[in-house]
Amino acid sequence: MQVEGATQKSHLLSAWKQTGVKPNELSEAECPESLSYLFEWFKELVGDKKMTFTEIRHWSDLTRKSIRPWEVDTIKAIDKIYWNISNGHS
Repeated sequence: MQVEGATQKSHLLSAWKQTGVKPNELSEAECPESLSYLFEWFKELVGDKKMTFTEIRHWSDLTRKSIRPWEVDTIKAIDKIYWNISNGHS
């Protein structure tokens, strides 16, 4: 049972502190090195609002980085997760 207003993460952190055993849910997935460039590109693109395909296209043109459709989809997916977390949605 969760206390109202407390997040699942805070409960997991509390359990870890009390037991000394890190819950699996707190384990961070590592980005495969072969895909880390996509996260770097995301960091170059992220701004104060959700990114658009037009912004990605202009960034690609200006930086002369050739970006494939699946890479655009991946960056947009990362952006969606980023905004959901930033706005308190999980």
